[in-house]
Amino acid sequence: MITIQTNLLIEQTTKIELFNSVLKSMYTEVELPQKLRESIPAQHLDSLWVVSENNRPVARFSVYKNPELSYENHDTWCVGRYECIDNQLVAQYTLQQAVDYIRQKGGTYIIGPMNGSTWESYRFATTNDTTFFLEPLQRDWYATQWTNNGFAVLAGYESHIDEALLYDEPQLQYATEQLRSVNIELRSIDLAGFHSELKKMYALCSQVFQSNFLFTPTDLQAFSQKYLPIQPYLDADLFWLACDANQNIVGFLFAVPDHSDTVNRTAIVKTLCRLPGAAYKSVTPALCNQFMKTVRQKGYRRVIHAFMHKQNPSMNVSARFSGHSFKEYVLLGKPL
Repeated sequence: MITIQTNLLIEQTTKIELFNSVLKSMYTEVELPQKLRESIPAQHLDSLWVVSENNRPVARFSVYKNPELSYENHDTWCVGRYECIDNQLVAQYTLQQAVDYIRQKGGTYIIGPMNGSTWESYRFATTNDTTFFLEPLQRDWYATQWTNNGFAVLAGYESHIDEALLYDEPQLQYATEQLRSVNIELRSIDLAGFHSELKKMYALCSQVFQSNFLFTPTDLQAFSQKYLPIQPYLDADLFWLACDANQNIVGFLFAVPDHSDTVNRTAIVKTLCRLPGAAYKSVTPALCNQFMKTVRQKGYRRVIHAFMHKQNPSMNVSARFSGHSFKEYVLLGKPL
């Protein structure tokens, strides 16, 4: 039996101002600018919802229907951009409204938090540590609110931190020589030609991410929109590419300075990938050792390996470079 407070009201809205007004009940004046910069992805967006208590917005969520996304052959929907005050009854009412709406639309499974696909923001942090640059700012009670209302963990993720900053110069030299033997060279990204670089990165990611959990395809425009806003914050020395003789990107390591850290000099590794196959096996050690050599030369003190699926080989790469877990995240699901 769901207990519904009579002073709670839900409404569907197209007004971003109303949708964002919930944030004032959740975050401090210092935190609000960061939250307001978070976009509401339009791709696959079905609807926006706001819950009010006595005319005060206290919760919100977005609903996404990605036709390419399916979990265990279910009619799968996503709930994203979730925010809710620390009140179990409000959370219970809010999540039940999401369930009722999606069930009415024919959905048989909900995944969240996810803004339509894994190309967009997804996962709840389960620890309340200080957020790093590009990490979503969330309240630490969200995962509990969902699990208390019938959602279960679909996947676990970790961010690791490396304060040793070790690298293997002989391995770097060997891997680099192996790559040169097959006409592959390492270089830093060309930020002046960023649009062109993104096209090549998109081609690679569309191929190598296909085996990732809950992968769905995206188009170049949506892919580019994820990277273009952060171009001013990039440091080309932290963004390394492995390119073949035709300048096609066969692997890359994307890292960015942690602009949120005013105490330590920290770099954040966001993406590491390469083409499959024996010809490219030296790409990962070459990229990683070159990156670690560079961060030491530039005076960084810490490196964060961000948002790794617990069953992804990146966990092993992180461990080889002295990474250890310091934050955990979950993605949740519920059959209807």
